Amino acid sequence: CRLLDENNEEHVIKDFFVPPGGSRTNDTYDDRLTDKLPYDVNIIHVNASEMMVAYVSMGKQVWDYRYN
Repeated sequence: CRLLDENNEEHVIKDFFVPPGGSRTNDTYDDRLTDKLPYDVNIIHVNASEMMVAYVSMGKQVWDYRYN
C-alpha cells in the first residue's frame, strides 16, 4: 500500500477474513478497508490457506484482468 500511495496509484484495500482466522493486531490501514473493488489495482489481504475460499466466494470477475 505504501508504494501505491507514494506513486499516486488509485487502489483500495479489502480484508478477506475467515473466522477464526489469524492475528489481527496490525491496524495500520483499518480506516481504508472496503468491500468494493473499483480499480484495476486492488489490495486484497487474504491468508494463503484461504486463497481458494476467497477466489470462489468473491467470484471470477474480481480476479480477471486486474492486479489484485
